Amino acid sequence: MTDDDDAMATLTSEMRQLLETLRTLGWQPVETLSPDTARHQPTLADAATRLLEQRGKKAPPSGVSTQDLAFGPRNTLVRLYRPDGIAARAPLILYFHGGGWVDGDLSDFAGTAAALARSTGALVAAANYRLAPEHRFPAAHEDAQEAYAWVVSQAAALGSDPKRIAVVGEAAGGNLALNVAVQARNAGLTQPVALVLIHPIVGTDTGSYSYNRNEQSQPLSKASMRWYLKQAINEKDLEDKRLNLGDFTLRGLPGTTVITADVDPLMFEGKLFAHKLESSNVPTRYVNLDGVTHGFFGLDAVLKEARTAQAVVAEQLVAAFTAAANPRR
Repeated sequence: MTDDDDAMATLTSEMRQLLETLRTLGWQPVETLSPDTARHQPTLADAATRLLEQRGKKAPPSGVSTQDLAFGPRNTLVRLYRPDGIAARAPLILYFHGGGWVDGDLSDFAGTAAALARSTGALVAAANYRLAPEHRFPAAHEDAQEAYAWVVSQAAALGSDPKRIAVVGEAAGGNLALNVAVQARNAGLTQPVALVLIHPIVGTDTGSYSYNRNEQSQPLSKASMRWYLKQAINEKDLEDKRLNLGDFTLRGLPGTTVITADVDPLMFEGKLFAHKLESSNVPTRYVNLDGVTHGFFGLDAVLKEARTAQAVVAEQLVAAFTAAANPRR
């Protein structure tokens, strides 16, 4: 296999060091683990912290404060991220974390939520949702809809502008974010002013070009994705359009930013989905980051590609918030 065929050979030196550090912390491919064990193993965020420690450095101050709240009949946890000096009636971002609907939690993806708050000046509400296999599809999707209804109803009480709400999701959370927007459009509810999908799970077909090109990628491989889908989704539901986002009618959705990582089984389907958004007349920004893997976005303390992606997202969100604050007459 040549370097052109081996996607892992294209990783940047920093990304390679992160993965090496992750392995020294005891990380194992999820398909070799039980769901409970997968939830307790080291993450890329842990590897980034260890790498900084080895270099005698610390992550820069987050620039945000946090507050945990609960809502709804299941006391769903929402972690609020307020950037230092947040303005009155600031915009609000609802954020859904990744983890294949099986692992991952608010702490694992705190880097993304903090970066969103810091770079946009918005209040970020990072919402938990039920995980599989204890709660299989569509439990997470139902929870995401409830979380959106909650932030819309509570935005003013939280000190934010209810007319300037964006939805951001990472991996499985990207799938949830798109579903929230489709449901809001279909039901005639308050629409988010912008969407951001960070290497989203767009479908259940694991036979695409990037699944094969990145079959052995880490920390997410083709086998890993098949494991996540098996844990989270009953076979009868694999064709559900809530999981296969390209089956939705996309026209009328808010402006959408799609970010992908080149060394990721999800890359090509994310790219194709961005093209489908464009062909549906949805204002779309698509950016693919070379040399990095799935899970890179919140690692700005060690990856310049994360900082690049965060700047793109911040630019798009701030523009959407500004436009919503000054609607054309």
